[in-house]
Amino acid sequence: MTALAADFQIEVRGIPSITEVPGANSITFYKGGLYCFQADGYVGQPADGLSFAGVCWSNKVNGASGTERVQLADGAIFLMTFAGLAIANVGDLVYVTAADNSLATVTSTSNSLVCGKLVEFVSATQGWVDTRIRVA
Repeated sequence: MTALAADFQIEVRGIPSITEVPGANSITFYKGGLYCFQADGYVGQPADGLSFAGVCWSNKVNGASGTERVQLADGAIFLMTFAGLAIANVGDLVYVTAADNSLATVTSTSNSLVCGKLVEFVSATQGWVDTRIRVA
């Protein structure tokens, strides 16, 4: 999988906290994408060693770093897309990988960033993730 190239449908339970944060240089932020705080303080694509910032709430094309603010949603339960999810994974931490900001996984690797905990299994490709819980 690769980074998003189009908006992605957001389904949410509860009322998420919407925050506007400065976006990184020359990135198109797609609605529904999973983004992280970068070392320079801007929000951008997931990468090793970063922390989860939230789910993009609206599409935004960014110019130079910090010239545009990106709306991110966090603090709620989001329906996320997975590959190979099982009901036994309920309660597991969920990660977004550095290679793909549209796909969540319950498999931790050196490139994974915690984004929440799986609270409900829907199918092998979908599950509800509580982004308020980021520890085991």
